[in-house]
Amino acid sequence: MQHIQFDGVSVDYDVVGSGDHVALLHARPFVSWYEPLVAALSGYTVLRYHRTLPPDRSDFGLGDDADLCARLLHHVAFDHPHVVGHSYGGCLALELARRQTIAMRSIALLEPASIGLSDPDDAIAAVRPLMALYRSRGPAVAAEEFLRFVLGNDARSLLDRFVPAAFDDAVACSDQFFRVELPAIAHWSFGPDDASRVDRPILNVLGAESGVRFVQAAEIIQTLFPQASRFVLPGAGHLLMAQNPAGIAERLDEFWRHRPAS
Repeated sequence: MQHIQFDGVSVDYDVVGSGDHVALLHARPFVSWYEPLVAALSGYTVLRYHRTLPPDRSDFGLGDDADLCARLLHHVAFDHPHVVGHSYGGCLALELARRQTIAMRSIALLEPASIGLSDPDDAIAAVRPLMALYRSRGPAVAAEEFLRFVLGNDARSLLDRFVPAAFDDAVACSDQFFRVELPAIAHWSFGPDDASRVDRPILNVLGAESGVRFVQAAEIIQTLFPQASRFVLPGAGHLLMAQNPAGIAERLDEFWRHRPAS
């Protein structure tokens, strides 16, 4: 990976392939989940990155993250990319679109974080038990509980099967997630007025085996963006880009090839 710093934030990034530009967005502990999809996206230049925040940046919000993402995209000359966001990264993609600092060609939302699409008061209440666990028992225990929350009780075996070492990587990087990213997504909001400012084509993706919270999030996205293309990916839950990378890569390719050039 290559390395750069923006105002004290350390960013490691990787650009692979050739063709139209694709940027993959995710929370720091889960970037490796994209690895199977990167391998399946032939014919595209793909950016994957993660950033490490200094301890004094606990106030780093979705807006700050979107600004950092835009700076990285300019740095690597991704001035007109397709943007793919999964979970936290889906909300980050929407924030990037709202700010309009990058002329995105399209947005693919792969099960954006349901907490980020909830009423902020409800979202804060929903994350409170996880934050209490983080403070009382540490980031590793809280990370295991969070992974079971989004992937199910067999989270570790699922990750070991599809993205070896991803579970340990998520646990190792979880302090930043609970210190910064989870509170940021809980305090973030995006409503109809914000959606009206987004004029890019949108693909709304749901895993066929995902739980009710992600079904509800997909419905919220469709309400915000009635013209969005819907797609249910077979054989996959919230780990969808690793469980069925060929299926999602094929649908993304179809979506992108039918988009206008501007």
